[in-house]
Amino acid sequence: MISLKGGFFLGSSTKGLYVCTRQQFNVRKSDVSRDEVFYAQATFPGNAVVTPSGLTFQQAGGYGRQPLAFNRENVLEKYTLARDQQGRYWGRNGMTLVGVSPDFSQVLHKIELPNLIGQMLADPEGNLWVGGKYPGLYYIKTADPDPVLRLLPAKVNEVTFVKNGKPGILWVGTDNGLYRVHLPSGRTDTIKGLEEGRIRSIYVPKEGEVWISTYNRGVFLYRNERLVALPQDRQRYMGTTHCITEDDQGYFWLTTNKGLFRIRRQDALDFADGRQRDLYYYYFGKEQGFNTNEFNGGCEPCALKYEDGDISLPSLDGLVQFTPSSIRMEMPDKGIYVDWVEHNLKPTKASEQFNLPNNFQSFRLHISSPYFGDSRNLQFYYSLEKDDWPEEQIWLPVNSDRTITFSSLPSGEYRIRIRKLKGFGRDQYIEKVLIINVQKAFYESLWFGLAVLTMLICLIILLYKIRIRSIGRKNRLLELKVMSRTRELEEMMTILQESDEQLRKQGFMHKRLLAAITHDIKTPLKFLLRVNKEEPSSGVLQEKEIKTVTYDSLYRMHHLVDNLIHYMRISFLTGAFSEDTVDVHQLVEEKMEIFGPVSGSKEIQLINHIPPGVTVVVNKLLLAVVLHNLLDNAVKYTTKGVVELTAERGERVLTIHLSDTGYGMPAEVRDWINHMENTGPGQMGGSGIGLILVKELLTVINGRLFAYPGVNGGTKVSLQLPLND
Repeated sequence: MISLKGGFFLGSSTKGLYVCTRQQFNVRKSDVSRDEVFYAQATFPGNAVVTPSGLTFQQAGGYGRQPLAFNRENVLEKYTLARDQQGRYWGRNGMTLVGVSPDFSQVLHKIELPNLIGQMLADPEGNLWVGGKYPGLYYIKTADPDPVLRLLPAKVNEVTFVKNGKPGILWVGTDNGLYRVHLPSGRTDTIKGLEEGRIRSIYVPKEGEVWISTYNRGVFLYRNERLVALPQDRQRYMGTTHCITEDDQGYFWLTTNKGLFRIRRQDALDFADGRQRDLYYYYFGKEQGFNTNEFNGGCEPCALKYEDGDISLPSLDGLVQFTPSSIRMEMPDKGIYVDWVEHNLKPTKASEQFNLPNNFQSFRLHISSPYFGDSRNLQFYYSLEKDDWPEEQIWLPVNSDRTITFSSLPSGEYRIRIRKLKGFGRDQYIEKVLIINVQKAFYESLWFGLAVLTMLICLIILLYKIRIRSIGRKNRLLELKVMSRTRELEEMMTILQESDEQLRKQGFMHKRLLAAITHDIKTPLKFLLRVNKEEPSSGVLQEKEIKTVTYDSLYRMHHLVDNLIHYMRISFLTGAFSEDTVDVHQLVEEKMEIFGPVSGSKEIQLINHIPPGVTVVVNKLLLAVVLHNLLDNAVKYTTKGVVELTAERGERVLTIHLSDTGYGMPAEVRDWINHMENTGPGQMGGSGIGLILVKELLTVINGRLFAYPGVNGGTKVSLQLPLND
């Protein structure tokens, strides 16, 4: 047997070597139930602590059950417990605030709140603050014989922790951040940076210094209106820190779900002020005397400190109690050693200096340090340096397997600086420096430079000869340029021919526009001048007929001008048209409403047989212009008849049929319509511009138009539109 600090070694003949360490923490439990899960606790007379269930634990050991512990109806919930200045205890039971006598023998007060109670705090001024899921804070004066519930309208809810600050300030932690409440007004300040943080506990050691632990975001310090996040441990156990408790030696004890941490408060302050780069944490696991590494939080108070400085912490299996001054820590203050080295996966002798070839693929070394404590207390960092690197040192944590790997470094001399924190305090480092020399590549040598210079001279001579030869090729290049110029002239002639064709088409359009204006505008204008001349109405043209004919003429002139505008846009503008899913039935109904007055005056019946829900993907504006012109032609050449529309859906095409019982369409016009090659203003005789506009719009929307003689006279036109589905 060999003794060591805090324990000893035991060697056996068949079972190997045992390392025995003294357990430094005491776990207080009872035999009341199998579940020894504890949360809130408060001091109890006789140097003991009491839990909301009525269990008391003596500091020296042993437990007891107070009278209320036997009355199941009055058992308080275990997440909050406050002791006021009169020695009474306050807890919760759902929405009921319960006050218990100092000896935990009877219930003194029951006060109903409007919502569920969260956490509570008894402050030195005699107020009991109560927060919960509801907005605002409630409080009572505990010194009053019959306490009255009062509301402080602070903008807080989902309260998880309440703590006193300086006089007139109350710090409130919630599920959605930290708030500073000003008393007695209730004005609330939101602490920026913690808006989405779930606050677990608040510790205020002095005015202006607030320590906050959160769920999944670690520990923060709020000081001088500035929020600083403390670095987390390597395993990120401190991401969820339940409680922060300070002992008399100036150390913080942090409870987590994975163990207990101890840090020096001054170190944390120096880190927050930028005076210290790293922060040392000392980790305690259940090997030190816990029954479990999982401590409990979400309660208030989250820890208890005795008058003599001893600390009691709630856990998932008992109350963990200890004397901070008697806790021994095995500090990692020994040197750093290189155990083994690998170059391109081959073992290499460990030393202080290494020479590597320029094209090495990997260089790996393993470090260690003699330490009998928990390996999580070893914190190694490394940095790679070179003299000509102006950048600031970058320190990276060493992997958990204690290996450092490099690959493909440029040539030169490097320093690998390896350091570890040896304990609490500023700049408490142990450092080791290794030298790596990466050899120069062949292209960095002198002979390679001379070879490159020689090749450059030869290249210049070769280029000179090539230049001489290129002069002889100039004649051939001139011939090629002449041929290229000839092609350009030919292309220009083609462009001029296309321009001539375009001018010819524009001339046709001008003629067509002149004919349309002469036929469709000038004639109606003459007629309007004649019928509206200030002469007495004759028996031939009555006043009603004059109004009807005037409306019909004005409508047709308006429609002609609208067609001319659309026709000129289609003729001169280019570009893609947007496509819409068009309900054909609804579009036909809209167009029929437009022709209602004219068809009514001519005793024409407009019938839409197209069922609702028949759709086609097409530009709605262009299709509307096509249908408008087709309906206009049908109404124009029909009197006392019927104009009806039907639709027929095929596999890839939708056909819209429009039939009228009018005068019928001339055969030459039908032939012009039925041939796709007949487009443009110069292909048809002297009728209106509407059909020309329809033919040109159909080429844009990929449609076809066919015209046939009607069964009972008149004309039938069929509009075919492609289906995309």
